[in-house]
Amino acid sequence: MKTKIQTATISTEAIFSEDENHRFSLKYKWGKGSNIAKIILLNPSHANGITLDKTIYGLINFLIEKKKIDGIEVVNLFSVIGSNSQEIAIKYELESKEQKENNKVLEEFISNSSEIYIGWGMKKTTTISAQIEKVKKWIKSNPKPIELFCFKKEGDKIIGRHPRDIKIDKIWKIKKFTF
Repeated sequence: MKTKIQTATISTEAIFSEDENHRFSLKYKWGKGSNIAKIILLNPSHANGITLDKTIYGLINFLIEKKKIDGIEVVNLFSVIGSNSQEIAIKYELESKEQKENNKVLEEFISNSSEIYIGWGMKKTTTISAQIEKVKKWIKSNPKPIELFCFKKEGDKIIGRHPRDIKIDKIWKIKKFTF
Protein backbone atom coordinates (compact mmCIF):
# COMPACT_ATOMS: atom_id res chain seq x y z
CA MET A 1 0.00 0.00 0.00
CA LYS A 2 1.26 3.48 -0.87
CA THR A 3 0.84 6.24 1.65
CA LYS A 4 0.78 9.97 1.31
CA ILE A 5 2.14 12.34 3.91
CA GLN A 6 0.33 15.60 4.38
CA THR A 7 2.08 18.37 6.27
CA ALA A 8 0.96 21.87 7.11
CA THR A 9 2.13 24.74 9.24
CA ILE A 10 -0.42 26.82 11.07
CA SER A 11 0.56 30.35 12.03
CA THR A 12 -1.40 31.91 14.89
CA GLU A 13 -1.67 35.30 16.54
CA ALA A 14 -3.82 36.37 19.45
CA ILE A 15 -3.76 39.91 20.83
CA PHE A 16 -4.74 40.25 24.49
CA SER A 17 -4.83 42.97 27.13
CA GLU A 18 -1.92 42.84 29.55
CA ASP A 19 -4.05 41.09 32.20
CA GLU A 20 -5.34 38.62 29.54
CA ASN A 21 -8.97 39.30 30.47
CA HIS A 22 -9.61 40.81 27.02
CA ARG A 23 -8.85 39.44 23.58
CA PHE A 24 -8.82 41.93 20.73
CA SER A 25 -8.13 39.66 17.76
CA LEU A 26 -7.39 36.07 16.87
CA LYS A 27 -5.79 34.82 13.64
CA TYR A 28 -5.07 31.35 12.30
CA LYS A 29 -3.41 30.94 8.88
CA TRP A 30 -2.22 27.91 6.94
CA GLY A 31 -1.27 27.21 3.34
CA LYS A 32 -0.76 30.42 1.36
CA GLY A 33 -2.91 32.39 3.83
CA SER A 34 -4.48 34.30 0.95
CA ASN A 35 -8.16 33.38 1.43
CA ILE A 36 -8.82 34.60 4.97
CA ALA A 37 -12.36 34.51 6.36
CA LYS A 38 -12.94 37.65 8.43
CA ILE A 39 -15.48 37.18 11.18
CA ILE A 40 -17.10 39.42 13.82
CA LEU A 41 -18.51 37.55 16.84
CA LEU A 42 -20.03 38.83 20.10
CA ASN A 43 -17.19 38.28 22.59
CA PRO A 44 -14.24 35.92 22.90
CA SER A 45 -14.47 32.66 24.77
CA HIS A 46 -11.26 30.80 25.61
CA ALA A 47 -9.53 30.30 22.26
CA ASN A 48 -6.03 31.71 22.04
CA GLY A 49 -3.00 31.35 19.78
CA ILE A 50 -2.61 27.69 20.79
CA THR A 51 -5.97 26.29 21.87
CA LEU A 52 -9.32 26.37 20.07
CA ASP A 53 -12.72 26.73 21.66
CA LYS A 54 -15.87 25.11 20.25
CA THR A 55 -16.81 28.14 18.14
CA ILE A 56 -13.40 28.64 16.51
CA TYR A 57 -12.98 24.90 15.92
CA GLY A 58 -16.38 24.67 14.26
CA LEU A 59 -15.86 27.81 12.17
CA ILE A 60 -12.52 26.64 10.81
CA ASN A 61 -13.87 23.22 9.80
CA PHE A 62 -17.10 24.66 8.36
CA LEU A 63 -15.43 27.42 6.33
CA ILE A 64 -12.67 25.14 5.02
CA GLU A 65 -15.39 22.82 3.70
CA LYS A 66 -17.76 25.50 2.37
CA LYS A 67 -15.38 28.26 1.23
CA LYS A 68 -11.96 26.57 0.92
CA ILE A 69 -10.38 29.15 3.22
CA ASP A 70 -6.78 29.01 4.39
CA GLY A 71 -7.17 31.17 7.46
CA ILE A 72 -9.52 33.04 9.76
CA GLU A 73 -9.33 36.38 11.52
CA VAL A 74 -11.79 36.94 14.34
CA VAL A 75 -12.68 40.12 16.19
CA ASN A 76 -15.59 40.71 18.55
CA LEU A 77 -18.13 43.37 19.43
CA PHE A 78 -16.81 43.13 22.99
CA SER A 79 -13.28 42.17 24.04
CA VAL A 80 -13.95 40.70 27.49
CA ILE A 81 -13.33 36.95 27.65
CA GLY A 82 -16.11 34.78 29.03
CA SER A 83 -18.71 32.23 28.09
CA ASN A 84 -21.86 33.98 29.38
CA SER A 85 -22.25 36.48 26.56
CA GLN A 86 -25.54 37.96 27.71
CA GLU A 87 -24.24 38.70 31.21
CA ILE A 88 -21.09 40.24 29.76
CA ALA A 89 -23.05 42.43 27.35
CA ILE A 90 -25.40 43.68 30.08
CA LYS A 91 -22.62 44.60 32.53
CA TYR A 92 -20.04 45.76 30.01
CA GLU A 93 -18.98 49.38 29.96
CA LEU A 94 -18.88 50.80 26.43
CA GLU A 95 -16.50 53.55 27.55
CA SER A 96 -13.89 51.35 29.25
CA LYS A 97 -10.29 51.63 28.03
CA GLU A 98 -10.47 48.01 26.84
CA GLN A 99 -13.61 48.66 24.79
CA LYS A 100 -12.04 51.78 23.29
CA GLU A 101 -9.05 49.64 22.23
CA ASN A 102 -11.43 46.99 20.91
CA ASN A 103 -13.25 49.64 18.87
CA LYS A 104 -9.95 50.72 17.28
CA VAL A 105 -9.26 47.10 16.34
CA LEU A 106 -12.82 46.71 14.94
CA GLU A 107 -12.55 49.89 12.85
CA GLU A 108 -9.21 48.83 11.39
CA PHE A 109 -10.50 45.30 10.75
CA ILE A 110 -13.53 46.71 8.89
CA SER A 111 -11.49 49.19 6.86
CA ASN A 112 -9.20 46.35 5.68
CA SER A 113 -12.03 43.99 4.71
CA SER A 114 -13.94 43.37 1.50
CA GLU A 115 -15.97 40.50 2.96
CA ILE A 116 -17.07 39.95 6.58
CA TYR A 117 -19.00 37.11 8.24
CA ILE A 118 -21.36 38.32 10.98
CA GLY A 119 -21.83 35.85 13.85
CA TRP A 120 -22.71 37.89 16.91
CA GLY A 121 -26.11 36.27 17.37
CA MET A 122 -29.52 37.81 17.60
CA LYS A 123 -30.08 38.36 21.33
CA LYS A 124 -30.05 42.09 21.89
CA THR A 125 -29.51 44.15 25.00
CA THR A 126 -29.17 47.92 24.96
CA THR A 127 -25.39 47.51 25.15
CA ILE A 128 -25.24 45.01 22.27
CA SER A 129 -27.55 47.14 20.12
CA ALA A 130 -25.42 50.24 20.73
CA GLN A 131 -22.25 48.40 19.73
CA ILE A 132 -23.91 46.92 16.62
CA GLU A 133 -24.96 50.44 15.59
CA LYS A 134 -21.31 51.57 15.79
CA VAL A 135 -20.17 48.63 13.66
CA LYS A 136 -22.99 49.26 11.18
CA LYS A 137 -21.89 52.91 10.86
CA TRP A 138 -18.24 51.90 10.29
CA ILE A 139 -19.22 49.35 7.65
CA LYS A 140 -21.55 51.73 5.80
CA SER A 141 -19.06 54.62 5.88
CA ASN A 142 -16.18 52.47 4.60
CA PRO A 143 -14.94 53.85 1.25
CA LYS A 144 -14.83 50.33 -0.25
CA PRO A 145 -18.01 48.26 -0.35
CA ILE A 146 -18.01 45.32 2.06
CA GLU A 147 -19.95 42.14 1.34
CA LEU A 148 -21.61 40.80 4.47
CA PHE A 149 -22.50 37.19 5.19
CA CYS A 150 -23.98 35.38 8.17
CA PHE A 151 -24.62 31.88 9.42
CA LYS A 152 -28.10 30.40 9.27
CA LYS A 153 -29.67 27.06 10.08
CA GLU A 154 -31.96 25.55 7.46
CA GLY A 155 -35.60 26.10 8.38
CA ASP A 156 -34.66 28.64 11.06
CA LYS A 157 -36.03 32.18 10.86
CA ILE A 158 -33.00 33.55 12.71
CA ILE A 159 -30.46 35.09 10.36
CA GLY A 160 -27.11 36.01 11.87
CA ARG A 161 -27.00 33.13 14.31
CA HIS A 162 -23.96 32.77 16.54
CA PRO A 163 -21.92 29.85 15.14
CA ARG A 164 -21.12 28.17 18.49
CA ASP A 165 -22.73 24.91 17.39
CA ILE A 166 -21.88 25.14 13.68
CA LYS A 167 -21.33 21.84 11.89
CA ILE A 168 -20.47 20.63 8.42
CA ASP A 169 -23.90 19.39 7.43
CA LYS A 170 -26.85 20.30 5.25
CA ILE A 171 -28.49 22.31 8.03
CA TRP A 172 -25.95 25.15 8.39
CA LYS A 173 -25.69 27.65 5.53
CA ILE A 174 -23.93 30.89 4.65
CA LYS A 175 -26.33 33.65 3.64
CA LYS A 176 -25.96 37.26 2.54
CA PHE A 177 -26.46 39.66 5.44
CA THR A 178 -27.90 43.17 5.43
CA PHE A 179 -28.62 45.56 8.26
